[in-house]
Amino acid sequence: MVIRLKPKRKLPHTSLLLRLTLLSALSMSGCATGPGDSQPLKPIDWLLGEWRQDRQETVRSETWVRAAPGVYRGVGQMIERESGEVRFSEALLIYEIDGAVTYMAHVAENDLPVPFNMISVSDTRAVFQNTTHDFPKKLDYQLVDACRLTVTVSDGADNGFSLNFRKV
Repeated sequence: MVIRLKPKRKLPHTSLLLRLTLLSALSMSGCATGPGDSQPLKPIDWLLGEWRQDRQETVRSETWVRAAPGVYRGVGQMIERESGEVRFSEALLIYEIDGAVTYMAHVAENDLPVPFNMISVSDTRAVFQNTTHDFPKKLDYQLVDACRLTVTVSDGADNGFSLNFRKV
C-alpha cells in the first residue's frame, strides 16, 4: 500500500489523530510485533497509566495506553490551574517496527511529528534520542519507584529540564 501526498501540502494539526491512527494501523499490518512474538515494549509497561506533576500555577500530565501490540499512545499536557486553559499539548506514540522502537512526539510548533529512536531500555529506564532535532535531542524516562517517574528533556548535554511525575 502506497500513500502519496501532494508536494508542499501541509497536513493540519487537527488531522494528527488521523495520522497517528494510520501509523498505528500500518505498524500492526505485519511489521509490528504480535502477541506471540517477542515484546520489545514490555520492559516499559511501567509507563502505562496517568502521571501528573502538580505545581502552584500549572498541572502537567502524561497519560499512556497500550493502543495495540507494539504500540503505546500517549498525551502530554500542561494546564493552567486557575483558568483550566491548556497551555501545552502533545500527542505521543511509541511503536516497534522490525525490532526498532521509536518515540514520536507531535506539538503545535512542528508541522510533523518528531521521531526519537530508543537507544537504551531497562526495567526502570527508557532513553530516546534524535541528534538531528533542534530541541530536545534526548528524552530520558526514569522510573524512580512504582509511584514516581522522572522525565529529563535535554539537548543531550547540559541544557534541559526535568519533570517529576507521580502516578495517579
